[in-house]
Amino acid sequence: MKTSNVPSVPYAPPVPTPSNKTAVPTQYFFRSSYFPVDEIIVSTHAEVELGRRSYSRPPSKLRRYEFLSPIVSLIHARLGADEKGVFLVDVGTYAEGSTHGTFLNGSRIKSLTPNYLTKGDLISLGNPQCRMSVTLVLVRQALVGSPWQ
Repeated sequence: MKTSNVPSVPYAPPVPTPSNKTAVPTQYFFRSSYFPVDEIIVSTHAEVELGRRSYSRPPSKLRRYEFLSPIVSLIHARLGADEKGVFLVDVGTYAEGSTHGTFLNGSRIKSLTPNYLTKGDLISLGNPQCRMSVTLVLVRQALVGSPWQ
């Protein structure tokens, strides 16, 4: 029996680098101030829908987080992620956005315009001065499969 002089090395997946062009899936974690949702997770290339709970509305094709607040629209906003990072879009039908607005760090955002987020950004579904508004905070991000999830 012939033996090889090449030492056995355990398999290690390639490390993503700018030259290797493979996208690394990332997850973004948000904390919520409003019952019944306490954490929202958004993954790269997978949008989630934020809206008011409705038992008569047909199910969404997107993963959906529902809030019990009367000032949140049935379909209020979406969170998504791509190679640039995680973003927020107000999906209201009015030019200025949803009826009660979507706010990023206290400023109302325009409808159908992606707004990229950074850690610590404060999102409000509805006017942040109203006690019925829903508040979300981007708390951290992690690579999918990393020990820091």
